[in-house]
Amino acid sequence: MIGIIDPSNQIDVAMLIKFGLVGQQHRGKHVCGVTVSQLGRNNDAIRERKSTGDVETVLGGQEYDELKKFNGNIGIGCVGHKQPSERHILPFAASTARRKAAIVFDGKIINAQELMISLSGHLFQTGSDAEVFLTKIKSIRDSNPSTEEAIIKAMRNIKGAYSAIVQTTNKLIAVRDPMGIKPLCMGKVDGAIVFASESCALDAIRGQFIRDVKPGEIIVATKDGVITHYTENCPAPEKGTAHCSFEHIYYANVSSIIDGYSVFDVRRTIGRKLGTLFNKPRVKGRCCCRCSKHRLGIRRRICGRNRYSVYKCNYVQSVLGKDVCARFRGTLDCRGT
Repeated sequence: MIGIIDPSNQIDVAMLIKFGLVGQQHRGKHVCGVTVSQLGRNNDAIRERKSTGDVETVLGGQEYDELKKFNGNIGIGCVGHKQPSERHILPFAASTARRKAAIVFDGKIINAQELMISLSGHLFQTGSDAEVFLTKIKSIRDSNPSTEEAIIKAMRNIKGAYSAIVQTTNKLIAVRDPMGIKPLCMGKVDGAIVFASESCALDAIRGQFIRDVKPGEIIVATKDGVITHYTENCPAPEKGTAHCSFEHIYYANVSSIIDGYSVFDVRRTIGRKLGTLFNKPRVKGRCCCRCSKHRLGIRRRICGRNRYSVYKCNYVQSVLGKDVCARFRGTLDCRGT
């Protein structure tokens, strides 16, 4: 997922969201969605485009042209795996008594059913975790002065591993669960503030990485700048955090850096540890691109050589074309050390 706010209105937000999602296409290639709006406009000013397919299928051609003509300077986007219906595809948008809001969500709320029961007065369209999260905020927002205060109060009752980006017509809010299980980072590009699940999305749009969103942190980006809040149930430093190991093992892109650790280095180290279990100096068989970094560590441990000199992003080819990407094919240099 990705979110961008550009108060100066100097960049094409729709284009950056599109290529930021291409950089994160590995997080799901079956569905894609985007919402964009103009800062300070009324409730009807959020444009939405979401459907089944990869980024280029959903945001290519006429669909992208319509978003670009809208000239939005704040927006969010998300890719994902197969969903029961188009209504389940993120971003999920809903109207409150004061303004319209949309959300992209990555993770799982383990007490979602309990929250839905407590929100029985609200009509749920999908029952997804994203809708439950936004509805909980909406129910508190009706009696509170700001969306960020409503989020702080909502997170007291929400249990799970998640990160989310909430878009309103005048601000962008990034949220990370108190234990920091799911990744979320912040960057900038030409004065615009960017939030993304992985730093590889910033690389795809030539952005600059600033830092990871801290566990329990709520960052509010508006036309006036960035403000940070913390939830009251943020874990004490002595308790530590609980980052998702699956992100480093499989889910994240190999070029990403999550919470200060290179995904490539982590996977190679895992492979090196696994290499201590083998006695034969040969490793045979094919494996997927994400697992190949573990295999590289195993070979490094056994043979004392083999490394990558170039790594290819498999999904960029669908956007840039085969001719361009042919010059950047991944190679395995077995002569290096």
